[in-house]
Amino acid sequence: MALIKINPCLCLGVFLLAVSVSFAQVTVDDVTPNSQLALSNPDYLVTPGDIYTLAYTANGTAVTYRIVVDTSYTIRISNLGVINVAGKTFRQVKKDAETIVANNYPLSGVQLILTQPGVFRVFVVGEVKVAAEISTWAMERLSSLTRYTTPFASRRNVSIKSANGRTKNYDLFKAEREGDLSQNPYLRPDDIITFNRLDRQITINGAVERPGVYQLLSNENLNDLIRNYACGFTPLADKTQMELVRYVGSGSVSGDKMIFTEADIQRNYRLQNYDIITIPNITERRPAASLNRQERRITIKGAVRQPGTYNLAPNENLRDIIEIYADGFTPRADKTRMELVRYEGVSAFGEKIFLSELNIQENFALRNYDVITIPDASEWWPVTTQREYTNK
Repeated sequence: MALIKINPCLCLGVFLLAVSVSFAQVTVDDVTPNSQLALSNPDYLVTPGDIYTLAYTANGTAVTYRIVVDTSYTIRISNLGVINVAGKTFRQVKKDAETIVANNYPLSGVQLILTQPGVFRVFVVGEVKVAAEISTWAMERLSSLTRYTTPFASRRNVSIKSANGRTKNYDLFKAEREGDLSQNPYLRPDDIITFNRLDRQITINGAVERPGVYQLLSNENLNDLIRNYACGFTPLADKTQMELVRYVGSGSVSGDKMIFTEADIQRNYRLQNYDIITIPNITERRPAASLNRQERRITIKGAVRQPGTYNLAPNENLRDIIEIYADGFTPRADKTRMELVRYEGVSAFGEKIFLSELNIQENFALRNYDVITIPDASEWWPVTTQREYTNK
């Protein structure tokens, strides 16, 4: 009997051809955009309504098998086995299914594809425009439902009751601000989502890094709002004119206006719902120059951002000329050697007065023709006494 030599490479080519035929049953057209999104996410959970396509080669025959997941969460892999897919990701199920086929048909080129993700219903109640049943799918997160809420819905306290009867609360602000996606979970079939009513909603405007409207937790107040939510003051914040307008309990439609201080911030002053905080910018208080305004003409020079000669209003003094007119100190200002030369009511040589930061805080009173000098820390001046510069 004649022996026939077979080229192993040729056999492999025939096998690969058979495998390619089996894969021809699963084309790009069979995969929807939602399927592609789910396949790219390792956390996609198997969901009732999912449709999978299983393709492999069995003894040279191309096999294509359609699998539909129902609420039993049990799927059959051809006639080869059964898998319980409850609580599993698609990636885990894909590995289990392909292992079963490969164990029965080695080198079968098996592949499990998600061709259509399931669609399911959830229920939204509470502070929503209308309590409703919403159709969604497993790649939608809790935040996608906020479009159904009223202006009184809390983003800090949203409840989800799962199909297993367990209830958990979530804080969407933490998800948005801190990127904590555990607070913005994926939706699951038959979830009941309750948007609870907000506790306190506070507005902060002006010279803070993140002005906006924030919902505060029960133990959070003024200091938390400014430091943690608004992320602190800007460099030009005027902390001497901070304002709070309170509407709740006010007898006026325009609210009760209160001026608060840094001490109020430190003691975490208690805020009420709908309070509005305004932090003014020091440049907003700078008055427009007037050609006929000659109340007091003051000169400031040295280590300030805008040195010059300015006409001050009757109620404006040392702090105003430094912070508002001269736009504050430069980084190299030497605040230990500030001086003022006063000419009004003294000799032509003037009287020299040394200034401290306390004088600035107290808004030291200025007189016409005063000259203020803020030395630069890089400059060396000889140490002198006040008597050397007085008219004595």
